[in-house]
Amino acid sequence: MHAGPGIEVDHLHALVGRVERAEPVLEGLRLSLVTSLGPLEVGESISVSGACLTVASTSPGTFTADLSQETLVRTTLGRLRGADPPVIVVHPPPRT
Repeated sequence: MHAGPGIEVDHLHALVGRVERAEPVLEGLRLSLVTSLGPLEVGESISVSGACLTVASTSPGTFTADLSQETLVRTTLGRLRGADPPVIVVHPPPRT
């Protein structure tokens, strides 16, 4: 699954991703994103539209992060839904 073109700037890999699902949960929001980044590991930090998120789960072509209420209040991520425009996803370059 390719979510968009990627570029590498200052040893960071930036590309466009898209929201696959945004599911309200008791603690905040569970956000699933489609991206061509990978392979990702649970616990990695990924920047999504300027906010640092921790990978909670991963599968080929997607990852999920749990957003706290604080993250939802202080960022625009709480307004994302599946039909929304793409988001910018930044990650260190793949390991070799």
